[in-house]
Amino acid sequence: MEYKKYIQQITKRLECSKEKRLEITKDLTMDILAAEENGETLEDIKKRMGSAIDIAAEFNSNFSEEERKKYKKRRKRKKILSILSVLAVFLFVGFYWVIPESIPIEKSKNFKEEEIVKQAENTIDLIESGNYTKLQENADQKVKKVLKAEIIDQVKSDLGLTVDSKVQSFGNRYVAEVRQMGKNYGVIQLNASYENTSITYTILFDKDMKLAGLYLK
Repeated sequence: MEYKKYIQQITKRLECSKEKRLEITKDLTMDILAAEENGETLEDIKKRMGSAIDIAAEFNSNFSEEERKKYKKRRKRKKILSILSVLAVFLFVGFYWVIPESIPIEKSKNFKEEEIVKQAENTIDLIESGNYTKLQENADQKVKKVLKAEIIDQVKSDLGLTVDSKVQSFGNRYVAEVRQMGKNYGVIQLNASYENTSITYTILFDKDMKLAGLYLK
């Protein structure tokens, strides 16, 4: 339901413990459902309560300094563990960097740079928008098995992306073909700038331009 998305936009920005976040989620849900029973629409409720950013900021300003410090410490530790675990997962499913044979993209007979760039930008758009169903459709069989919404959402959150984040500009990029274990892949690494963070995407495609590997840092 739409109200759940609104609440999620708030709670994702809260600098507090998981228990406190669940408590606030429960309170917000009860408040919104009660308001809807009294005839208010969700749009009316949003106008009255304010934007998710403003509500989260108000909650955060009322949290104790100790609560915020603990949150930042847990977030930092979680970010490191999450990045390492996701890297390990995608290495397992075929992110072949162990002594690959690299071929300059201009000499590739299997890939065109513009196609790789276009498909990479489409992949990033699907990640940002949360369209994981389409993302899975564009992936090979091995990657489909690990493209779970909860994993991607956690990595996005750890890297500073929210449900509203959209790339503002792309920076340097590297495109090439790599050959490993008898298979050929088109690979692209590009930097994406957001309002409050920047992310380096490394994306691998097979000959059918199916997603064969993904790494965010």
